[in-house]
Amino acid sequence: MGRHPVVSYHDAMTVRLARLLLPVVLSCTASVASSGITPGAVRVIPTHDLARDAEVARRLGAPLMIEFAADDCSYCRLLEARILEPMIRSGDYTRTVVMRSVDIDGRASLRDFDGKAVTGAALAQRYGVDLTPTLLFVDHRGRELSKRIVGIYSLDYFGGFVDDAIDRSRAKLAVRAAP
Repeated sequence: MGRHPVVSYHDAMTVRLARLLLPVVLSCTASVASSGITPGAVRVIPTHDLARDAEVARRLGAPLMIEFAADDCSYCRLLEARILEPMIRSGDYTRTVVMRSVDIDGRASLRDFDGKAVTGAALAQRYGVDLTPTLLFVDHRGRELSKRIVGIYSLDYFGGFVDDAIDRSRAKLAVRAAP
């Protein structure tokens, strides 16, 4: 009688999930490789002062969208080149969202919402961000307004996901501002 390896339910599900996600990962990897993305093409403003950025967002009645990115994250560059840069270039978002980026690898300190010095890595840890890219949508006090967006799982729909998060965040801000 032949012996069959013992495979746990978790292992079997992991294998199935890997088989399902492999085409998606390969597609995104091919997109990064073929996109011609070059370092330095990033147009999302790196934040140095979240308190100041949050004040700008508060005056606009808009959420602050924070992109947590890493230096060696090709998906971060893809997000910036294919989604965030076009959003900025369009001019359609100048009054609806304040976009900033935080480099989680950077050693330079930035000012947090309370005016205290913090590194990008410490800020990411504070928010529980452990994958890049991650987009957070926060109010002027740094409180999350909408479900965060982690990673890139579909370029075709990603802009819609970002727009939905901005709309939900703006709606929540409007409710808070109502008398």
